This record gives sequence, C-alpha cells and structure tokens, in this order.
Amino acid sequence: STARSGRSNAGPVGAVNGTFNAEFGPRTDIFGNAYQGNVVTEKYDGPWSIRSACRSDGCVATASFGRQNSKLSALVFDEIDGRWLAVAVTPGTCDTVSTDVWVIFTLQPRPDGTLSGEYLEVPQIQCGAPGIRGSSLPAKQILTFRRSGNVDPPFQGADPEAQPPRHASPAQGLHGQYLETMQEQTGTYTRSNTVKTYCVRSGDRCMSLVYTALDFTPLIFAGRKWTVNFERDVICASGGAGRYADIREFSLPPAPEDPIPVLKGRAHQQVTGGTRCDSVYDFDDTFERTGE
Repeated sequence: STARSGRSNAGPVGAVNGTFNAEFGPRTDIFGNAYQGNVVTEKYDGPWSIRSACRSDGCVATASFGRQNSKLSALVFDEIDGRWLAVAVTPGTCDTVSTDVWVIFTLQPRPDGTLSGEYLEVPQIQCGAPGIRGSSLPAKQILTFRRSGNVDPPFQGADPEAQPPRHASPAQGLHGQYLETMQEQTGTYTRSNTVKTYCVRSGDRCMSLVYTALDFTPLIFAGRKWTVNFERDVICASGGAGRYADIREFSLPPAPEDPIPVLKGRAHQQVTGGTRCDSVYDFDDTFERTGE
C-alpha cells in the first residue's frame, strides 16, 4: 500500500533529476467512475523541476512547480515500497465551503523514463450529496511526469540532500478493511469500510481516508488521536433545509500495532433545521479490522 511507510525488499527506485511536464488524466472518483463531486483546488499540470538524492534510509526528491503564485510550489517525495510518495495539505473548497484538501502524489519510474501513477484529492470535510453514488467521494486522476530536459537552475528548488528524514507515525497502522459498528441507544448499525492512511513527512499529522462505494469520512490524526469535525447543509426528510454536524474522536491505542486491529471512539451527530428536521445521535463508534 502506498499509504504506509514501510520499505519493501524491491530496492530503491533510483535517482530522478530533470524538468518534467505533469499530465493529468480525467477526474474520476476513487473507484474510477465519472467524478460527481465539487472539490476545487489548483491545477498542477505543467512544468515541474525534480532533483533527488539517495542515502542509507532511501531516496528523497524535491519537486518545484513552475507556475507562479502557486500555493503548492514545492513537494518532497520519499521512496516508499518502490514508489515515490508525496503528501501535502493545501487550501481548497468543497461545495463552495473553504477547507484544507489533502493531495497525494504517487509515482513509479517507467522504462521509458516517465514517472506515472495517481493523484488523489481528499477534502478535510465530508461534502457532496449524501447517498448519491460518487458525489461525495474523493477525486482521483492518472498522473504522468514526462521528462523534457535537465534541471533549470533558476527553477531547481530545494536541495534534496538538505531534507530531514521522514518520520513514521503510529497512525500509519490504520489501513485495510474494517467493519464499523455504531452502537447507540436505539440500536446497532454496521458497515464495511476501506481505510487508507496518508501522513505528512513530519509524521505529526495524518489523514485516514475511510470510504465505501457511496461516501467517505476523513479522520484527521494529530496529538495521538483521530477526530472528525465538520458541518454541511442537508435536505431534511420534510423537504426543508437543515444543517448536519459530525463530531467524533478516536484515541490511539496505548500500544499501537501495524496494522491496528481495533479503533474505538465516541461520536455525536446532529441535524438542525426545524421541528421535522432536528435529530441527535450519540453513539460508540468502533472499527474492527477484517483484512487487507
């Protein structure tokens, strides 16, 4: 899994240096279906300058984006399991609401000298139309970096040798298939989820992407706990407009494993919008791992 920090025995991906043109394929949802969501971020197609350095703990590459005034002017890639991985958090909007958006670049060297892989965008709030297939799933694009020349000195970016080592996070143990059990006073609800965790290089902030075929929930990890905290507009059963809030907290297990077998938390979900719309749900929220 590209979401994890462990290294395989496949050997390093090797040095990558030069100016590359980034080409992005059509946006799809995370399953490859036509994208129905409304997340807006910058476009990162165009020239990038990449320099790399390999050391005992693996290879590191710095990538500088050629577009002026970009909010994401530079990335640091790490060699993980034979691929290049970069994770960044950048401003964006979802359903016109301002929010941080996690952007994940995963690239693999090809024999023809290109780097190809995926680009994933995950807003830090749940958005889209709940229950409408694909409307509230993260966006994915096939990504290809084609080499166009040597590194241009004025555009060469940060020194890869000067980058600090990547720090592992205990949150990276949350990955795989999980059965979620929501236990409230009125009953029990279960569903199966896929979970992938992505961390910034410092390891102090991660996003665990929990998703099904219909929707996703971003669990944000910091300070040894995962949290969910967002609001969105909804249409009530009565047809009127309402406001939905989702607040949850999951503590890191005392002795976290990789993979994490069980994650337990508490949730509060509330809808406000009038007598025929108001509802409150408080429940225990448990994730039990069922497989890879």
